[in-house]
Amino acid sequence: MAVTMSVRPRIPELDGLRTLAISAVMLHHFLPGIYTELGWVGVDLFFVLSGFLITGVLLDLRSDPTPYAKFYWRRAIRIFPPYYAVLAIIAVLAFAQHCTGDPKTWLRVLLFVPAINRGISFHLVLGRLAGRIRFDMSHRFWVWTNPGSRYIDGLGPYWSLAVEELFYLLWAPVVLKCSRKTIMAFAILPLVLCPILRGLTHTADFIEIWGFIPRLDTLALGGCLALLLRTKPNLPRWALLAPVPPILVSLSLLCVHCGLLRGLDIRSYETFGIFGYSLLACLFGCVVGTCVLWQSHPALSPLRLRPVVYVGTISYTMYLIHVEVWIVLSNICSASRISSGDVLLGTAAATLTVGVAAVSWRFYESRFLRLRNWPDRVRQGAEKSFTATAGG
Repeated sequence: MAVTMSVRPRIPELDGLRTLAISAVMLHHFLPGIYTELGWVGVDLFFVLSGFLITGVLLDLRSDPTPYAKFYWRRAIRIFPPYYAVLAIIAVLAFAQHCTGDPKTWLRVLLFVPAINRGISFHLVLGRLAGRIRFDMSHRFWVWTNPGSRYIDGLGPYWSLAVEELFYLLWAPVVLKCSRKTIMAFAILPLVLCPILRGLTHTADFIEIWGFIPRLDTLALGGCLALLLRTKPNLPRWALLAPVPPILVSLSLLCVHCGLLRGLDIRSYETFGIFGYSLLACLFGCVVGTCVLWQSHPALSPLRLRPVVYVGTISYTMYLIHVEVWIVLSNICSASRISSGDVLLGTAAATLTVGVAAVSWRFYESRFLRLRNWPDRVRQGAEKSFTATAGG
């Protein structure tokens, strides 16, 4: 007899958080400056959300007869169609511009592996542990630039998608087959190891933050949160809200120490590489957990507004295309000799990004999502066929 997987209702507040995350990222790219310099933290919020939601999905699938087929199939039909569609558009535009870059870059993006060999240098780690290589104590000033004019630069956001996909691939067997204690151990381990690795591999260019291994702790913290809320369903509402003020104070002091007010990119500091991303992960973990515990509370009503929830729903495609949309618009303005400020161009790019993502969701992605239960239908058909044959 088939086991029915428990279906948990969608939490609109989490879609609202997705809207905040994609808005921060677009502000960072479209309107670079001192007030939007920290917009890159939207990616960290996406990571925590992904770790939390995917771990919850996998926990629900533990009693399913075909958990791997169902999980990987649903991830594939959600991720692949817009991913490769946008990638094809970037390839066509880059080819037309005669600026296609290194073929190896395209191959890595095609295979979801641009984050595997980034951020970790074992030569650097061993050299620093042995005292032969000094730590890089130089710091970088902010360089406020928009995405640029090369269409190939639209591949920029793909590193974070590779980080998430590798997490899905490796995390599923752990959650589906291991005991709860073992899962929690695997989730906690990156919280300890990743800050150490970031410290040992840090340079002023902070390339360590774009690699899978150095950023695994942010996704793992989302997994820890999912496990916590499953094992302690009666957790008090204030339990995850209470740590937010001290985390915010610590993060603010760290940012000031790392040059936030002096025009320095805080990510170029060794101290931020070690502690900053961990504090961000803890902060967003508390925020996500509070939204779950406080869902339907009047205080969170702005996150439940229909336009806000809708933008969060289509935020994945927005993330994929927003840089390319900016580049297309800026190149059109440049070719037409239209003078437009960053605010006007950024507003137009954000509006067009939402529009394109909405069209994609309505007429393209939703068609694939209708196939999400295909493994169940195949299994049920096989069971009926077997029953009929046995009965015959």
